[in-house]
Amino acid sequence: MWKKIILGIVIVLVAGGAFLFKQISAPQDMAKARAMESQAAPNLSLTTYPGKEQIELQSLVGKKPIYLNFWATWCPPCVGEMPHMNELYAQYKDKIEFVIVSVDNDAADVDKFISAKQYSLPIYTVDNQAAAKAYDIQGIPASIIIGTDGKVKTVHVGSMSKAEMQQFFDSAL
Repeated sequence: MWKKIILGIVIVLVAGGAFLFKQISAPQDMAKARAMESQAAPNLSLTTYPGKEQIELQSLVGKKPIYLNFWATWCPPCVGEMPHMNELYAQYKDKIEFVIVSVDNDAADVDKFISAKQYSLPIYTVDNQAAAKAYDIQGIPASIIIGTDGKVKTVHVGSMSKAEMQQFFDSAL
């Protein structure tokens, strides 16, 4: 009996995740996200992982374009694109500044996830509410390219395949 209840819960969670993914990928959400394009990128106070040092996003502006990605360990589309992101990081890290920002509430969840996966990506944490307000985040994953001039060049809400992500990075160069 417990197995059936657990299976039912899992099915509901998967269906809900699929619905959420469909919703955050909807064209109207993309239009709202794209309203940020050509605007000055809001600053965020970030905490480095695992060092726990505080840095300002604005301190990274100017040297090379910034790839800003908001994700969470509990988000299946976010977790699904992480291997592509990690693989492409090796190819693009000299051309693009990667700022991969977890919006998880519990830093221990990020610790477990990163330790298990052993990604080489630079991971940051942030105050969820500050990030949501600053970037009007309607869903995750949310990817943003910030140009060397500090303005938002392009925004993508929803997960990307490796090819889409590579094209997204190329748009920054």
